[in-house]
Amino acid sequence: MRIYFILVRPELPENIGAAARAMKTMGFRFLRLVSPCDHRDKRARWTAHGSADILSKTRVYNNLGNAIHDMDFVIGTTSKHRTRKADYHPSNEILDLVRAKGDTAARTGIVFGPERTGLDNMELSLCDIVATVPMAQQYPSLNLAQAVMLFAYELSPLAVTPRRHKRGHRDQAQFRALKRDVAALLETLGISSDSSRHQRIMERMAALGGDDVKLVYGAVSRMGQRATRSAEGG
Repeated sequence: MRIYFILVRPELPENIGAAARAMKTMGFRFLRLVSPCDHRDKRARWTAHGSADILSKTRVYNNLGNAIHDMDFVIGTTSKHRTRKADYHPSNEILDLVRAKGDTAARTGIVFGPERTGLDNMELSLCDIVATVPMAQQYPSLNLAQAVMLFAYELSPLAVTPRRHKRGHRDQAQFRALKRDVAALLETLGISSDSSRHQRIMERMAALGGDDVKLVYGAVSRMGQRATRSAEGG
């Protein structure tokens, strides 16, 4: 399993460097940036302090959709309950949730928003689940680097877990395929992608463990095949 840390429109080079340092300290190395400030600025290198290799290999994208195009499972982070999603997962529950998904979440992305505003609703809608950090008071909230460090710490057991025998691409892509097929099925039932019912179904599906993903994927695939045969008169 690979964990990708994705920073959306970070405004300060120092925060990018500090995030890279937090990642490396906890055993992670994959960093992606969306429309960032200059991540090669000397201030970023200074705060990275021994993590310049992460900065040098960082991939940059022009929007979040492109940054997560190859992710199996995407976790958005927020300090505000402002989206249409009903479930907000505490940061200390994310490890168990990701572990339960197994090979169906071989590439997992965790997304952080800009320092001043956080992720907007459109960006959060691209994420499978939303995670938040329980705090004693809402303000002041954690800064970007602190949030990265906290989630990196929570997920650090995944960085030190011995590598298992490599599974096939079929298992690794099942969750993405399941989301696509269920979305298509809902459309045929007249449940549009912008409806609250559609979003709730997709949100609950995102919490399925790996075995459940495979079970539901098999059932949905058979339903799709049967519907195709019926449409063809078979």
